[in-house]
Amino acid sequence: MPDYRKLFDAKEKLNADLTRRMDNDVHLRDLLRYILRDELMRPLSGIIHVTLNKPAVFYANAFSALNNAHEQIIVESEVEGFDTHYIEDFRRAGFNAANARLRKQGRFKIEPFIDEQSCMRGRGSGLVVFQMNKGVLVADIRMWDSRFVSNEMDEDGLAWAGINGQRPMDLIKSQYPKEVAHFKIDTGKPHAKVLDVWHREGNEVWINDNKIVEQPHLFKFTPVVIETVTLGSMLSDEDSLMRRGESIYFLIRDIIPQLNRLASIVATQTQVRVKPPIMTPSSSKTDDPPTYSDVMDMGSSSSSGTEGITQILDTGDVNRAAGILFTLIETALQEGSLSSSDLGVPGSPPQSGVSLLIRKEGRAQIFFPRLEMKANLKLGIGDMFTEQVKQIGGSVELDNRTFEVGKLEGQYQVRHEYTVQSKAEDAGLASLVAAYGDLVSKKDKREIIGREDPKGDDDQLRWEEAELLSPLVKLRRTVESLENLGADEDAKLMTDEAGVQLEKLLSGEVEEREPVEPQNPKQVTSLFGGQSSGEQPPVEEV
Repeated sequence: MPDYRKLFDAKEKLNADLTRRMDNDVHLRDLLRYILRDELMRPLSGIIHVTLNKPAVFYANAFSALNNAHEQIIVESEVEGFDTHYIEDFRRAGFNAANARLRKQGRFKIEPFIDEQSCMRGRGSGLVVFQMNKGVLVADIRMWDSRFVSNEMDEDGLAWAGINGQRPMDLIKSQYPKEVAHFKIDTGKPHAKVLDVWHREGNEVWINDNKIVEQPHLFKFTPVVIETVTLGSMLSDEDSLMRRGESIYFLIRDIIPQLNRLASIVATQTQVRVKPPIMTPSSSKTDDPPTYSDVMDMGSSSSSGTEGITQILDTGDVNRAAGILFTLIETALQEGSLSSSDLGVPGSPPQSGVSLLIRKEGRAQIFFPRLEMKANLKLGIGDMFTEQVKQIGGSVELDNRTFEVGKLEGQYQVRHEYTVQSKAEDAGLASLVAAYGDLVSKKDKREIIGREDPKGDDDQLRWEEAELLSPLVKLRRTVESLENLGADEDAKLMTDEAGVQLEKLLSGEVEEREPVEPQNPKQVTSLFGGQSSGEQPPVEEV
């Protein structure tokens, strides 16, 4: 049996540069106070040290957008009559049950935890253990902070994975009461470092240098899922590991300190302009200078001898150089993160349709790799707990519903898809569709807008159009709505009227109806700026 403690420690040392990068990124997000230093890294005195909030704003907006992304679980099968909805319902129930367990334990839900991990760590990890306990299926999904995770792959996949992190002592005592007493773990401390390692055959738990748990499992695979953001280095260079799975600060990590440095210099220079250094006249170089406030405070007065007057020393003008440098840094910052317009800050004049489309593409460059990681991670988690439930067999209870395990068998494919919703970006797409007019089909227009179910949209439009084509259809649907509302008398009157209309129709008395004018597409915003909304003129044939 391998010594997993030694294997983990070796991997942890190998990942030292990567974990250092992760720690520095957290310092950026949490606005660790910036200190202006000299070339020997010594803090400079007399400096107003400025820490701008741009990294925190960037993270907050990126995290919120990812967390609000709309999820679809899509199940497809070429087997005729296969119930794909059953598989989708089972997957959702599994995640719902696991989230309910996490809430009960006071832990974070799966989805927001993944979003923070993708933003800050550039990867995600989770332990998946669905097993029976006293006849009840326990849906246990524990998301791991990838900063403290190490693992090893082989030809067959994940050989082992573990997390070495701090746990509250109360949680340790509740999870391992006998082990804590047997190994005389110091319970006086509020936290302790726990190493939890899982491999293909079992699980080991270490506290300090004590292996307090060693137990087998029957899964025949390592029940941990690990996914990495596909952004950063994929090369084989010796130092490429620290650049794999990049965070959202990938392109601005080195720019933020320069921006804080410039802000500190400008703030200090501004303060110096308000309270500049002075040189006062003296009959002897050894005379003590007067108190600064006696000479320079507002409304103060002083006398001067024959030696001269008080002089304000010139400290130079850095405003022009600072302005040029700030423009360069701000441009680089916007190119590597999200600009004000990307974040939805309104401008003047309002944005054109084209600028909204460019904004959508820019946001996608930030979000897509992280949404892809989230989709792959949740797919792997879902595949894993599905396989674990298949091993249990029979029927199981999940999220207050009974599932027959036999129905989970079959030939099908599952994927997760995420879309970031933005009304402003939808307006840009709508303007583009309106600009096409009748040049493209409705099917193509729905693909441009990015509708999730174009066929369902078309069916819904046909369903609504039926009321315009047939008054009887509209009457019947109105009667059904009245009955659902409990207005039975009104429903009866409408039913009688429908009978009269039907008799006229059967006797050939067809009322002529005015044709319904087709709706011209409207642009909610101008495609190229200038005038705002308006109807798209009909396309002239040439």
